[in-house]
This record gives sequence, C-alpha cells and structure tokens, in this order.
Amino acid sequence: MTVYSKPLSNHIVEEKHRGVFQNNDTLTEFYDALSVPKLIQEAERLKFSKHFTMAAQVLQIAQKKMYKNKEKRLDYLLKYPMYLQLCGKEYSGWMEFFFIKKLLFSYEKDNEITLSELLFYESKISNVMSIFQERKKEYASTIFYTLRSYIETLLSLHHNIIQQKEQEFLTTDENLKKSFRGLSTQGEHYLKLKQASFQIVSMLATPLHRIGYLPLLESYFDLTKETLKDIPNIDYLTLEEQVQEIFNNYKRMDEVF
Repeated sequence: MTVYSKPLSNHIVEEKHRGVFQNNDTLTEFYDALSVPKLIQEAERLKFSKHFTMAAQVLQIAQKKMYKNKEKRLDYLLKYPMYLQLCGKEYSGWMEFFFIKKLLFSYEKDNEITLSELLFYESKISNVMSIFQERKKEYASTIFYTLRSYIETLLSLHHNIIQQKEQEFLTTDENLKKSFRGLSTQGEHYLKLKQASFQIVSMLATPLHRIGYLPLLESYFDLTKETLKDIPNIDYLTLEEQVQEIFNNYKRMDEVF
C-alpha cells in the first residue's frame, strides 16, 4: 500500500514517485525539493490521513530547511513537536520545544531579534506547550504554561516600552522623539489593559473550563494577581510549584468529599 492516496494539492505527483515513500525512514529527494509551505501542506494531509509518523518526518525536513534559513515562523516550527506527540514520541516532542527556545536565544544573543521579540516568541511556545500538556492530561502543567504564556506576553510589552523610551532618549530628531514617546505611551496603556482583572479571568477560565477544573478559577486568579506584582522578576520555578500545589489541594479535597 502506497502512502499517497491522492496528489499533493496544487502539485502533480508523477506515478514514479508514489512508491518511494513507503519506507518511513527514507528522506527522499522528492520531499527535499519541496518548499517549506508545501511540506507543511503535505504533513497536514498525512496527518488527516492518520499517517502520523510520516507526517512528523515530513515536518522534520521542513524544520531543517527553516533552521538553515533562520526562518522564525513559529506557527510552522511548533507543528513538529505536536506531530511527534501524535506519533507517540512525547519525550522527543517535548524536548523539541526547548530546542526551538535555544535557537531563539541564540538569535537574541546575536542581535537578530530584540529581547521583546524573544519574549513574544516564548509566549507563543508556552501556549503550545500548554496544549501539549493538556493532551497528556497533565492539567496542572497545562495551567502553568497558560499562565507563563500570559506573563511572557506582558514581559514582551514591558521590554518593548523600555526599548521605545531608550530610542526616544538616544535620538536627536524631534519628530522621532515624538514618535517613540507615542509608542511607549501606547504600550503602557496596552500593558495596563492586559493586566486588567477581566483579562486574567478570560485567560484562565478558557483552559480551566475545557479541562473541567473551573472551580479553581478564583485560586489561580489570586495567584496571578500576586505574581504580577513581581514583574519583571518572575520566578517560574516557584510559580510552577504554586500552581501544582493549588491543583493537588483541590484534588485531595475532591477525593475526600
């Protein structure tokens, strides 16, 4: 049985190629020749057909191309660990998140991205890590990474404001000064809005409702409000322990009653 049941969308697959992909360990020249968007498209088709291992291998080729070209399309990069999870390679999938993080850290170190951009990317990674953990039914971890993603978004805004203020200070052009001042002021208003209580409730309620632990909303809301007092100096290890403790206490009470 060949892997392909139909040609790639918008791409004609000649009959001579159809049997090449039966061996999932073989990275064929055909796949190597495809562009990243085409590889993503094909991986999604394979996933839909439940060829999860092959889909992950196709995404691995896409990853290598993106790393080589220093592409920062996180929506593409973060598909790979999720596909690894689908084909039963959860540890490899989890470690891939940290590989992506390490890569982004190197970009920031080389001044290819700003600290604000790095934190924005990290918030996106943490959000997908939350989904990964939800699939594993690791629900305390799900909430931790949801909360971490939210905090990293705030930290990204915080450092962007600092960046705009530094630019305002360094430039001698009055028009640019006004522009940077406006951007920092706008950022401060948005940062304040993002920390509003209704934003925190919305951020927490969605995953808690989905995993069936909505009664924990008040406890996690209080933890979030307390944690935000420490921005920008967040101790994620302590935060993770606190999230786990709230979850464990609720579970124990639930078992008693």
